[in-house]
Amino acid sequence: MRDVELYWQLLGLAPPWTVTRVELNVKDQRVDVWADHSPGSRWPCPECGQELAVYDHSQERSWRQAKGERVAARIGVDEKAAAKGMKYMTLVYDIDRAMVECIADDRRQESLDGFSLGLSDKQLRGIEAVAMDMWPAYINSTLAHVPGAADKIVFD
Repeated sequence: MRDVELYWQLLGLAPPWTVTRVELNVKDQRVDVWADHSPGSRWPCPECGQELAVYDHSQERSWRQAKGERVAARIGVDEKAAAKGMKYMTLVYDIDRAMVECIADDRRQESLDGFSLGLSDKQLRGIEAVAMDMWPAYINSTLAHVPGAADKIVFD
């Protein structure tokens, strides 16, 4: 099986998403994977399910397996529709470094809880701001785990 096919399956991607490139860097102990979609792809609206054209994109981002005690001081939390039928994923990302810190299934409180439960008390105290939608599950998770969260939540 080719690398791109392997990572497409490992990441659980579904059309129109595809893996376009995979690079192994043994020296730096990393695997870089590029995911993309075909131009003109249409996406289901999370509210009504109607397929619509993409109207914006963000800059290229990277995901890494965190090592040690570092955690982002300013994080963002967002949900993304992963496939038709409103299957969602929760994304936690380092705002300053434009790096994905965590990807979890669904958009429930437990989805975000898993990120926080993987952090030490020191890492949780180091979080200065959490940008998110006004989604109750994300608000409740942040309030439950991040010390002083009521003063650190920023609605985007």
